[in-house]
Amino acid sequence: MSPDEAAAAVLQTVKTLLAPLETRLAVLEAAGRPLETLAADLAGVRERLAAVEVKPLLAGPAGADGKDGAPGLDGKDGADGLGFDELALERRGDRGLVVVAKRADVTREIGAIAFPVPVYRGVYAPSFRYTPGDLVTWGGSLWHCDQATSARPETADGAAAWTLMVKRGRDGRDRREP
Repeated sequence: MSPDEAAAAVLQTVKTLLAPLETRLAVLEAAGRPLETLAADLAGVRERLAAVEVKPLLAGPAGADGKDGAPGLDGKDGADGLGFDELALERRGDRGLVVVAKRADVTREIGAIAFPVPVYRGVYAPSFRYTPGDLVTWGGSLWHCDQATSARPETADGAAAWTLMVKRGRDGRDRREP
């Protein structure tokens, strides 16, 4: 079978398969139903059918026997993939790690991991910027930072940023010897 004969056979098969759809579309359009979606689909099918009519079925010069054509050009070699020795974990602050890929003098961050670990920062200092998870001592009590702040615990500014963890105990009585 020649390429032209094969193309004609495919075209006839497609037309035969589309005939019931076109008939049903005509019936539905005559009934006055909204068919914008179906009509758009049919238009797309018609465009593809027109492309089949224009394009030859088999690639290659006329009269080609269907065997493989000439080899294509060689492509450019790509870079090698990353190995395990080129991946590293680096510390980020007190609570995090960063996964990085390193090759020669190029470093790329792949992802970060943050751990919700409390970190004791000592006695509250107004010049320090506290982040969620920080713990401080103030007024004899232990406080947990809930949101980034420099505000002092037990103040109106710091009320939303700090949660009391351990409340200061009462002073004890002096011990007396019997």
